[in-house]
Amino acid sequence: GFVKSYPLVSIEDPFDQVDWG
Repeated sequence: GFVKSYPLVSIEDPFDQVDWG
């Protein structure tokens, strides 16, 4: 995870989608 509170897919973890679903 890049930033857990970001509505974007994290850079280091492409599957760590927080708000995108």
